[in-house]
Amino acid sequence: MFYYESPVGLFTIAKDEDCYILQLDDEILGRYNSPEAAADDVYTQHTGSFLWDSLDLPPAAPTGVNEWQSS
Repeated sequence: MFYYESPVGLFTIAKDEDCYILQLDDEILGRYNSPEAAADDVYTQHTGSFLWDSLDLPPAAPTGVNEWQSS
């Protein structure tokens, strides 16, 4: 599992049976073929979360999943 504590909440990327799930706190934002694809949507602010995607100032999100915390 991967974690990123953002200014609007905790993003997680977790392995499911056949995909990776991106969540912001308790809200599922999407299902992805790879953790890299999920992390890229966070970085580019294309997650589907209004709170995150509408931030005007770049929040300095990690550029790739390798910069997220993992467990």
